[in-house]
Amino acid sequence: MLTLGCLILAAQAGHHAHVPAERPAVVARPANLGPVDVEISLGVRRGQLRYDREFLLIKPGVRARLRLSNVDDMLHNWVLCAVGTDLDALATAALQLGADAMAKDFVPPSDRVLCYAPIVGPSQATFVDFVAPTTSGDYPFVCTLPGHATTMRGVLRVCASGTPIAALRYRCYEGAFERLPDFDGMTAVKAGDLTDGLIDVGVAARDRDFALVFEGSLDVVAAGLQRFHLDSDDGARVLIDGAVVVERDGVHPAGQEKTGDIELERGAHALRVEFFQRKGDRVLRLAWSNAAGRRMGLTHDGQTDAASRQELFVLQEAIVQRAFVEGGPERAIAVGLPGGVSACFDAERCCVAFAWRGGFLDVAPDRLARGGQACRIVGQRFAANATRTPPQIDGESGAARFLGYRVAPQGPTFSFAVGAHRVEQRLSATDQGGLRSTFAITGEPSPVTLTLAREGLSVSASAGRWEGDVLHLSAAQATEFSVTFEAAR
Repeated sequence: MLTLGCLILAAQAGHHAHVPAERPAVVARPANLGPVDVEISLGVRRGQLRYDREFLLIKPGVRARLRLSNVDDMLHNWVLCAVGTDLDALATAALQLGADAMAKDFVPPSDRVLCYAPIVGPSQATFVDFVAPTTSGDYPFVCTLPGHATTMRGVLRVCASGTPIAALRYRCYEGAFERLPDFDGMTAVKAGDLTDGLIDVGVAARDRDFALVFEGSLDVVAAGLQRFHLDSDDGARVLIDGAVVVERDGVHPAGQEKTGDIELERGAHALRVEFFQRKGDRVLRLAWSNAAGRRMGLTHDGQTDAASRQELFVLQEAIVQRAFVEGGPERAIAVGLPGGVSACFDAERCCVAFAWRGGFLDVAPDRLARGGQACRIVGQRFAANATRTPPQIDGESGAARFLGYRVAPQGPTFSFAVGAHRVEQRLSATDQGGLRSTFAITGEPSPVTLTLAREGLSVSASAGRWEGDVLHLSAAQATEFSVTFEAAR
């Protein structure tokens, strides 16, 4: 049995320790724990039912203090569980506590619960002291208050390095590169260590005409399919154990994330990331989804200064923002939906360009530059109509004409004309964090086709039949139908 020393303390005066006797895996410690080896700060995303960090790292056996701060309008807790715990079943058990739920912080008696931070109210904070597990692995955590567990969860990774990438080093080269060079035989102008285990293009201390090579070791704690997510401005390549996993070479803007998969055994694997910057924005973003599908960022965002962020938050009602969006079309309309999903609508082509999960927009580039700069998306991007085409109506030709939009609390409706037909496209979020487009077409009933690139996505329609990437709808079916996009996991 895993032994985990744990003490729950509240930042508010008068809150008592929570170490139920039903949990043999939890060992109470004296109130005077003394100094800890590491402190972890964890918050929540206001109105999004998400923690602000969904992947935490820690070394085995260290004494830790996790501080949970709540800037939300709702109550939250934090429950750390054993590897492989069914979080949905745990949340159901919390609901079954009934009238005792609040007194027990919505934490059911279970030997799967290793420790927990008690319920914390709006604008308050709490903390939990614990000794990290001694066995490496991915330990899930969750908020067990009613309705929160679906999205408010994450992973505490226990690994020997205690950093995303162990023994991470960089080498910097100068040159006006147009593609990734052959680094063999080239002479670096400088090199060094990155002790926090995160890739950082800022080490070049230049805005253009340079290249970087990063090398380190990834600690894979669960064997299986690993996915790497890459976005860059300009070229970048990711190699694991010498094999290319994902590449985005050449001079191009950021905003088109590519993914690559590789099967890896448990243990240490050599990671190499190559990057060059010609001119323009300096961006390199790399994330890693482990075999359980949990995503962890491996890079500092070379464009983002936390002190200059101006992030727009979506609460209970949708937000529509007319602004330039990174990687978006010239006539972009950004849509933030309740539930943690956002979309970029192309008012020129009259269709959704792409979507993303997480936050909404950081508008600092636009506002601090007094207009004209692209706002940053906050989250992980996925395709949602990669072909960038509206519905094609039988007998109609010519480009669609944008007519405007109206906003409702759960999402906006965009109106456009295709020939003599009027199309209304309503956007809303799914319970799983995907995007749903609901179409209503008026005019002479006609068959409709919609072409979608479905690779890497889970795409479903309420009506019609698929032929490859083409959805065919009869005249009767096309009066009203919906298409749902979920990011592949």
